[in-house]
Amino acid sequence: MKIKLLASLLMVSLGGALSAQNCSVSTSGTAFGDYSASSNQPRDTSGTIVVICHGTERSQISYTIKLGLGGGTFSLRQMKSTNSSLSYGLYIDASRTQPWGDGTGGASYLSDSFSLINSSSTKSYTVYGRIPTGQSLSLTGAYADSLTVTLTYSAGGGQN
Repeated sequence: MKIKLLASLLMVSLGGALSAQNCSVSTSGTAFGDYSASSNQPRDTSGTIVVICHGTERSQISYTIKLGLGGGTFSLRQMKSTNSSLSYGLYIDASRTQPWGDGTGGASYLSDSFSLINSSSTKSYTVYGRIPTGQSLSLTGAYADSLTVTLTYSAGGGQN
């Protein structure tokens, strides 16, 4: 049985008001492709979160990137298809041991900073996805989940 899978990362949430420095986030979906319940290997994939900041050259920008829950829990999210679900995980690390979430329920979030170069800087982060083996599925078809990416940033000492 093969199933098409997609966990979507939606860029929706930014922290606070605009100032001389501002940041945004964009994402690529984390597409798992086909999943076979009979495979003895987990189905791994990756996606990307991109942070783009604009402002005064050499300004220091600090930020956090948190992922919302979507379906399930941070350690075992759930993709849905009509009346069936499939467990998957999204992780900060390539070894897929640190679930990416909002800092609750055993999940981690990413913190980083950089100085603006030429009044604009961009930084990309990999989201590591995995579907564990051994899941039996009652329905073939497309499975999906959507979750929120929250970027909270501060520039020049004040949160934006």
